[in-house]
Amino acid sequence: VLDNLGNLMSAVCVNIPLENLSAFLAEQQVTPNSRMFIANAKDELIAHYDAQSTTTRDKITGELRMAQVNEAGEPWLVDAFRAYRQRHADGRTEPQTLLGLWQRLSTAWERLVTLGEVPSPLEVFVYPFYQFSLSRTDGRTYITYVVPFPKSFASSWEIFVVLPEEDLLQAVDSMRYQAALTALAILLIALLVGIWLANLLTRPIIRLAAETDKIRHLHLDEVESIDSNIQEIDVMSTALLTTTHGLQAFRKYVPASLVRQLIELGQEAELGGEEVELTTFFSDVAGFTTVSENMPAQALMHHLSEYLEELSQIILEKHGTIDKYMGDSIMAFWGAPVQQMDAPILACHTALLCQRKVMELNTAWARAGKPLLHTRIGMHTGVAVVGNVGSNERMNYTAVGDSINLASRLEGINKLYGTRIIISEATYERVAEHFFCRLLDVVAVKGKTHGQKIYELIDEKTAVLPLALQQFYRDYALGMEAYLQQDWQQAQDIFCDLQQQHTDDPALALFIKRCITFQQQPSAVPEHWDGTVALLEK
Repeated sequence: VLDNLGNLMSAVCVNIPLENLSAFLAEQQVTPNSRMFIANAKDELIAHYDAQSTTTRDKITGELRMAQVNEAGEPWLVDAFRAYRQRHADGRTEPQTLLGLWQRLSTAWERLVTLGEVPSPLEVFVYPFYQFSLSRTDGRTYITYVVPFPKSFASSWEIFVVLPEEDLLQAVDSMRYQAALTALAILLIALLVGIWLANLLTRPIIRLAAETDKIRHLHLDEVESIDSNIQEIDVMSTALLTTTHGLQAFRKYVPASLVRQLIELGQEAELGGEEVELTTFFSDVAGFTTVSENMPAQALMHHLSEYLEELSQIILEKHGTIDKYMGDSIMAFWGAPVQQMDAPILACHTALLCQRKVMELNTAWARAGKPLLHTRIGMHTGVAVVGNVGSNERMNYTAVGDSINLASRLEGINKLYGTRIIISEATYERVAEHFFCRLLDVVAVKGKTHGQKIYELIDEKTAVLPLALQQFYRDYALGMEAYLQQDWQQAQDIFCDLQQQHTDDPALALFIKRCITFQQQPSAVPEHWDGTVALLEK
């Protein structure tokens, strides 16, 4: 104790047994597996968590002496102490310098190459800044922290704290593990939410794309509205439906197959045409003028619309292209805009189906007290020019040419023979294997000088005709054969016999009259006559 002038007045001495100091160190635990001891400059143990380890008997003299640290018994403590002493004995560079960093990196690389050990980043970049010393024993890393006694202390004692690195990092690892699990959970939740949001956004977009594809293929009746809470998609869906309705209206004026072909080929509609083989179909209602005179305008329109709707549906189902409506008449063709090798067969099937449908309609109309409509059809197969005609502002997809006119003429002459369907010789040659046909005549229609055979289309060959009807057609063919050979009497006899059984067949009366005329006026038969008769009526 010093006075105010710094003179020594008295001294106080405190005696602390080393055993008590060791007991104190044993009670101090930085981590569950940490160890503390005190050593002097001679590397002698002053205090140890195990008090008995501080002394040992000399192997030579047998006297009791202070134990060295390397005699402490636990290898990892010895290795930690040696590493600390070695580090300071080497005079290593301060950790804050670049040279110190280079030394640590070199040591880490040497351990990786020679021992296959990967030093932790803490060992290389963190511990040196806190004066930590590292050692490795049995593959485990230990951290040593040393605190020297104050300089005022008479002896050079140092307190050593050694602990396994895993003790220090256990909490960090646990936190890191929990953080990783939390991050993974958040990632999964975000992923699920992202997938849900993506589906929420993409599902209506994918549906929009599918509906747009339906429009591209002109499947307009299949386009559906898409409900969405996303305003932009809802706007697109509304626009899509509006476009669909517009195209549905447009489709009623233009053949859908033509528009579909233009879309698929990426072409624009332009004026012009090309020569293709078509099978042309003309239909007309017999006596429609009389029907129209006896019906109110609105009732007539509904009546005619029902008729045209049913026939048009059959034509479209059989892949025909409806060219135009001309009052009660329909013009259609097969073979364009898409080429069809079986166009004549499709056209003949269509004609028969149309006649059957008209019979059904007439049955229903008769019960309803409505006028009956009787349809006549003419068809011809030949080359025509098909394409767009008109102007750049307004054009019409149609077919023109001599073969078109012939089909129209054939439809008109049905009334001369009392038939419902007449086909040309060109069409007959393409369908003879599939349909029953009757040779009607050899004619040169109005506007033509050369004659050609015309046939009545009767039915498919898969149909079973009544035996009497089969016999009628066989006998009729014999009569036509005699007629074309100018055997007028033989032909007249056959036709007269048939007329007794079929009084309602105008063709029989027509040929009987011709046979009588040619017999009475032989000069009326042209030289080299081939059976052709010029028709003056359309």
